[in-house]
Amino acid sequence: MNEGMQEGAILWKVEPEGAGPFSGGSLTVQPFQIGIVIRDGEVVDIFSEGKHSLPKKGDVRAYVVSTAPFVLTFELKDPFGASTHGKGAVLDQFVLTKDREVVTGSIGLTLRVVRDNVEHLQKLLAPGSCIVTQQHVSDRIKTELQAKVLALDISKFTAEELLGNEELFRNMYESVERNMKSSIRFYGLQLDNFYPNWGVTYEDLKKIMQQVDEIAPAGGWKEIGYSFKNGKKSMQNVPDWVKKQIPEYRRMFHRTDSHRKRKSYHLDGKTFDYRISFSRVHKGTDLRVYRTTRRRRNAKTH
Repeated sequence: MNEGMQEGAILWKVEPEGAGPFSGGSLTVQPFQIGIVIRDGEVVDIFSEGKHSLPKKGDVRAYVVSTAPFVLTFELKDPFGASTHGKGAVLDQFVLTKDREVVTGSIGLTLRVVRDNVEHLQKLLAPGSCIVTQQHVSDRIKTELQAKVLALDISKFTAEELLGNEELFRNMYESVERNMKSSIRFYGLQLDNFYPNWGVTYEDLKKIMQQVDEIAPAGGWKEIGYSFKNGKKSMQNVPDWVKKQIPEYRRMFHRTDSHRKRKSYHLDGKTFDYRISFSRVHKGTDLRVYRTTRRRRNAKTH
């Protein structure tokens, strides 16, 4: 099998043509390809299209590299497990906005091989392997892409500010160039383009959530914040828009009948639903905030 025929191949090993006792054989390189010759572990020749003779002494290995631009797609992790395109590497963590909403969709990077650093692609060769694919590149850079670019840049904006935000697109492109340039060049590659593709509009996301609600029972609440009378407090994971509503709901709770020891209030979010729960304690009130990815269609309070 010709390894170069494998889908997504960037670099692959080839057998020399006409190799024998008195000849190292030759390597024919097609347009948009580069040939690399390694002898005894060192690069001895790099050449473009045409037929080239290979050394006849030593441990000689020949590789072909595709110089055509290629696109890596990274799927943003979806709370419902849905995939925007059905292909691409799925990021390991959720990407959150400033108001703690989950962003869905995908990110595309267009890369190409830099001839001057083409030999660095060998760093992606696994032991015993003869081929480097786009998947190998994707696996190496996806964690860094999320940590250095997506998580930091998107977290500066709220969900409502995100869609159609040209400033964000520009900042993210510049962040990739600035923060990942050394990593990308480490493997002999260059960034040509970067583009986000938010998978769904908020109206589409609302419809998806309604469908999930129809087939999934209510539940799955997770505590994300609390404030107790004894002074203990942890609210860093609670979105600002939820925090702003706590004082009003606290006043509503205190206006309820005295025999009501506990009461919860439900807030509908774009991606998550939230529940603010109050409990009466001696001369005070304890608060807990919960979150769930399962939509609830009931009233705001119960």
